Amino acid sequence: MPIAAPAVPRAALIKALPSLPMQILVLIRHAIAEDRETWHGSDDAKRPLTDAGRTQAQHIAKLVMKKVESLDRGAAIVSLRSSPATRCVDTVTPLSKKAGVAIDLDKGLMEGSEIKPPSPREDGVRILCAHGDNIPWLLDELKIDWDDRCKKGSVWVIERDGRGRVTQAKYSATLKD
Repeated sequence: MPIAAPAVPRAALIKALPSLPMQILVLIRHAIAEDRETWHGSDDAKRPLTDAGRTQAQHIAKLVMKKVESLDRGAAIVSLRSSPATRCVDTVTPLSKKAGVAIDLDKGLMEGSEIKPPSPREDGVRILCAHGDNIPWLLDELKIDWDDRCKKGSVWVIERDGRGRVTQAKYSATLKD
């Protein structure tokens, strides 16, 4: 005859389960760069920001730091990955300086690449700076309705649980492009 397990209240079972990590994914589209058609350089990856783009980069740094500081979980920036394109690196340089976090150049964030998001089991704030073609691709992969909200210099703050489910997604445009 089987022995019945003692009844345990559901709330106690839920408390006993290990909590899933929470990840904050910050997607930044590079700020306004010199126009592709009129820039005189031979390597598009070296196309720099305009004055307006440099202003956007400063606003992005303030915006992201304010959002990180407002997180009630005491989360910290654990990674800052950027496309090696000059316009992306220059977009997140002010943020890197404010946060005291080094920029990790990632060829997987180059224009034309499909962005591989960090594992959802990796908690903390993870920042990616990329381009107008691959950020929408990632938003689609995460099943986020972005509906033309991916302007130059814009920021997405996305919360994901340890299973990769998006629990919240917020968009901010810093300046018009």
